[in-house]
Amino acid sequence: MLFVWQVAGGIAVLGGLLFLSTGLGARCPRWRSAFPVGAVAATVVGALLIPDLVSTGRAFEDARDRNAVLAPGQAATLGGDVLGVDVAFVEWVRGHLERDESFYLVSDGNPATVQWVTYRLLPNLAVDEPACANVIVFYGVPPRKADLGGLALGSVREFRPRFAVARTDRAC
Repeated sequence: MLFVWQVAGGIAVLGGLLFLSTGLGARCPRWRSAFPVGAVAATVVGALLIPDLVSTGRAFEDARDRNAVLAPGQAATLGGDVLGVDVAFVEWVRGHLERDESFYLVSDGNPATVQWVTYRLLPNLAVDEPACANVIVFYGVPPRKADLGGLALGSVREFRPRFAVARTDRAC
């Protein structure tokens, strides 16, 4: 976002100089002295702006080069690895969801984990109520200890202790 503001600032300064030099400067003698002042201001802003533009551009290029070596599967799961999410479990869950099924996530409460898991399970949508889900996903929580408001679960498939999926009999 900083890069966008830098470019916008540079364009605004150049536009202002162009306006002063061609518009007002030609018609109004008192504005003719504004052009040198504007040119000095543009030079100072440019001198301060260009190093940031160059460093931002280099940062984009470096990130592109680092990410270019990743396989598509690695790129898709890298965020989960960085956050410490159990990526193997989430990929296993993806294999147990049909394309049009919704899910309810019961987790240990880490907001970053919840956000990444719901992102990775797209196009399946997370729902706010367990009664509205086709599948309940247990991430770090034993299925027996989860408070699901009396919802009856179908078969529970366990990935390992505290990581499982369960089908429900209904969805909203």
